[in-house]
Amino acid sequence: MIWVKHLRTSCLAGVLLALAVGSANAEDVREITWADLVPAYTFEDPFEGLTSDQLYRLDTIYRTREMIRSDAVDLTDEMIERAEKLERELNQQEIDVDELLVRVEEIAEQLRRISFAVVEELDGVNIRMPGYVLPLEFDGNKVTEFFLVPYVGACMHAPVPPPNQMVHVSFALGVDTGGLYDPVWISGTMSTEAKTSAFRFSDGDLDLSTNYTMVANEVAPYE
Repeated sequence: MIWVKHLRTSCLAGVLLALAVGSANAEDVREITWADLVPAYTFEDPFEGLTSDQLYRLDTIYRTREMIRSDAVDLTDEMIERAEKLERELNQQEIDVDELLVRVEEIAEQLRRISFAVVEELDGVNIRMPGYVLPLEFDGNKVTEFFLVPYVGACMHAPVPPPNQMVHVSFALGVDTGGLYDPVWISGTMSTEAKTSAFRFSDGDLDLSTNYTMVANEVAPYE
């Protein structure tokens, strides 16, 4: 279970991860960060004000209830009694456990919708942004189609970013595959077109979705 406080530093945190930016290039090129790909949003955080200990207790109760509901794990009487004891203690502190756990589901759905939302104002805009290359298609030793992702190892050694935190890029000139773990700048025209592409792992393919695409006119080392 991931609470709103921690969601700010997990998948949406990868979401809000922004590499440092320098000064804008030409007047008609907009320099952006990954945070600029996420529409502005607000919602009430019902967990704000809870201590780390209270969040831990709430998380334990939530996970115990989920295990009971799924019937996937054999719970001992001791585990169930512990969760019931933690719930009683929180209720004694005037914390409505049932109400908060309902809100968890609501907020998870809100965050899911946010992860698919795009900034429509970026459609058709000539932009420049930093990121890392995740190859999809090759021409010889050069990558001509790739995902631009906000952090090293995304999708391979780290969680898959949300759809609005990956950009599907086509680059006819191709990118040299020598430094895939080095950040790059890409420039080109952004589109808010959704796209699904198969990414190849050693044990099979996985369809990954992006809500932004770009035809790049330049890919350069991040300096």
